[in-house]
Amino acid sequence: MSEDTLSRIADWCGAADDLEMEGTTVTVAGDPPILVQVEESDEAVVLTHSHAAGTTAEGFAEAAGALMGGRGSMLSGEVAAGEGGTTVNLRYPIYLDGLNRQTFLLAIRDITATADALAGLAGSPEAAAEPEPEPEPEGQPEPDAEPEPEPAVAATAAETVTVDDRGWAPTHTVPGGGISAWAEPDPALAPAAKLAARVELRVDEMRGAWARVTGENGWTGWVDGRKLRPLGGQAAPGGAPQARQAVAAPSPFGGIRPLQALGGLAMVIAAFIPWNATGVALDGSYAIPVGKPLDWPMAFLWNSFSPGQPRLGMLVLLIGIALLVMAVVPNVPTGAIIGSALVGVIVGLAFLFQLSRAPGFGDAFKILQAGFWVYLLGAVVAAIPLQPRS
Repeated sequence: MSEDTLSRIADWCGAADDLEMEGTTVTVAGDPPILVQVEESDEAVVLTHSHAAGTTAEGFAEAAGALMGGRGSMLSGEVAAGEGGTTVNLRYPIYLDGLNRQTFLLAIRDITATADALAGLAGSPEAAAEPEPEPEPEGQPEPDAEPEPEPAVAATAAETVTVDDRGWAPTHTVPGGGISAWAEPDPALAPAAKLAARVELRVDEMRGAWARVTGENGWTGWVDGRKLRPLGGQAAPGGAPQARQAVAAPSPFGGIRPLQALGGLAMVIAAFIPWNATGVALDGSYAIPVGKPLDWPMAFLWNSFSPGQPRLGMLVLLIGIALLVMAVVPNVPTGAIIGSALVGVIVGLAFLFQLSRAPGFGDAFKILQAGFWVYLLGAVVAAIPLQPRS
């Protein structure tokens, strides 16, 4: 397989919550996990999965074959029965001229759904995922293999989530291994059902760690909302469901914030070059010192002047270096970056204002030099909230 194709597929898997790729094997999270092999031919990338059903029951092969090759599906396969059970080999080609993130993920989901359906046909005890949840709150719960931590009930009022009345739309999925569900948000009650991995749910209400969810078939119950996995750009439990966000185009800068890096560098450079020309007021009453920030007292910004004060250039360097660091460090809050850049803008505007108030220098723009404009432009550019690729 070409390195370019392999790298693209690995990036797509890395961006998905439930996919991992090692070598040419894609693992779909769940219980059990599903392994999909990726191969490349002259015309297509071919995804394959081998499902060992562990049964030779009469009618299984016919039912398994009916799951593949339907109209509108690229999925095909073959069923082979042996002494140890029945093996179903699934195959899904994606032609290279149509290979993109969407077609790849659709193929993975088609294979995953078929493998889950095969597990249901075989009646395998390891099959933890069904196409749709069908828990009955009034029935006996399926016992858990291990006791689950029960969500604490907050003493606050319930937080109701706004739901689109135009139809059911999922906001979260059940994590691998499944989770228990309760008829009421009461840890003293026994679980009413067990929800299988990868089942899609809609969060309707939050009470502390409890989440009231609804399945596509209309079933509703309470689960530990901390364990649910949000779908795409959906809000986390406790926030209103939102539409899934479009996938941003890959950024050539990786995780670096280019505008903050450029702005911070400009501010650091500006600390060492003149901001204004030396001059004397027309009436001779006031002399403007040499204009490098390292020559100006910092307190000049608030209309105080003394040679013994800390230098303005030290503040300029501090802000510029801080922006350079935040441009390359991941997970820095956007508010912290924009706030630092705005402090830099305020420093520049305060310098300009105080310079214009000097006796005899009402037109301060006449003595400003390139260093000041490099600094101010760098601060403004760094305040633009352009997000890097995560």
